[in-house]
Amino acid sequence: MTTWILVANQSVAKIFERSSKNGVPELIEEFQHPAGRLHEGDLVTDKGAAVFQSAGSGQQRSTGTEVEATEHQAQIFAGELAEQLRRARVDDRYRALALICAPAFLGHLREALDDATAKLVTAEVDKNISEQPTGELPATLQNLL
Repeated sequence: MTTWILVANQSVAKIFERSSKNGVPELIEEFQHPAGRLHEGDLVTDKGAAVFQSAGSGQQRSTGTEVEATEHQAQIFAGELAEQLRRARVDDRYRALALICAPAFLGHLREALDDATAKLVTAEVDKNISEQPTGELPATLQNLL
């Protein structure tokens, strides 16, 4: 049974494939999201324009429910990865999926996965190992899964 292992955080993702339960995971795809590395101040020049509402005798300042720019970039990347995983599932490229992601990013990815892809998730590890050298990751993956 072919298992895909997604190792990701908000700025980088690597997909490994393992063709048997004890097989060595092999890197098959890598994705970069440079905006995920930027700080909030680098992503926005104005912290959200305040909206002044005239209501009765005074003014109210309202910024509404806003998502921080860094959070928004993480959601965008999670959506892009979820779409890649969906397409690969439809093409029958894997039968099981393991997710090893930075804790906050794992939540975004869970939200972005469609139901059919989410049903193939057999393991989740909320750990950020994305920055490890690619050559070291197969051994780390075998220890984690």
